[in-house]
Amino acid sequence: MGSKIFGLNANFYMGLTPLYLQMAHYGVGEAVARGTFIDHPFTRSLMTYLGTSLILFGDKATSIRAALFVYQKHAQVYGTLDHPILTPEGEITHYKALDPAALLWVFATFVMSALSNYEFFYGPMSAKEKESFYRETRPLALLSAIPPDILPLSFAAFETYYHSMIESPYITITPRSRKAMEDITSKISGHLSPYLKAMSAVRLPPKIRDGFGMRVDRATENLSKKAETFFRAHEKLPARLRRSPLESFVREQVGTSDWSDTALTHSLRIIEALGLELEANSNRRISLSPLTIGLRTLERYRRV
Repeated sequence: MGSKIFGLNANFYMGLTPLYLQMAHYGVGEAVARGTFIDHPFTRSLMTYLGTSLILFGDKATSIRAALFVYQKHAQVYGTLDHPILTPEGEITHYKALDPAALLWVFATFVMSALSNYEFFYGPMSAKEKESFYRETRPLALLSAIPPDILPLSFAAFETYYHSMIESPYITITPRSRKAMEDITSKISGHLSPYLKAMSAVRLPPKIRDGFGMRVDRATENLSKKAETFFRAHEKLPARLRRSPLESFVREQVGTSDWSDTALTHSLRIIEALGLELEANSNRRISLSPLTIGLRTLERYRRV
């Protein structure tokens, strides 16, 4: 179930919606706005797409290697907010990419957006199917250094967490985040930007849509419907014609029709070839303890 849903090519093409959701989190939005994502949004989005696929579908060694790459990259992202965020737990003045709460939110946007995309093409899923899918995605959460004790145990609890987060003060769109998202969407989508932004506007929760200055009017709905018609037609094409450019490239490079461990391992080489290898930070030791906890939990989880 997990590979069927996360493997949907539309998840890559329709990626603006989860990006808006992630940028709505005060910490994620500030971190992205101050980083290099804005300069190279397509490449960084490709990195995310590849990294998620490697962690979910690769063999054990490949999954761990990809998780370590992502973890160490995130460990270098932290800073001070322009304006404090007031929450029930107190005032927040700093952000960091490895904040467990922020990691859980990013994971939630991937899961809920992938589910939404799948149901968009193939109709509603049963509660049992959603529970099965959520169980299969837990390795991604654990290998993303999300502490097991904050990860909801069931899909029902996870869905409750997701909706409660949207209405919480943690989902606060800062001016810096809003400006960054405008820059990102113009670069990442090109001439498709109006259509993909319209689809996102229709599908986003009102609080987040309003926070990014988006609106849903007749023109927006018409653009969204045109995009939806295209994606539905695309999904009905034969498999060889609807492969994503990424998948086709990897198949060509590895000389195999099997989109499996060999291709995924090659994908990791693509990540490294993009020139985004990690540089050791001599001034700051990176603790791997959260990732180690995730790995140990995953080993226990896989034996269940």
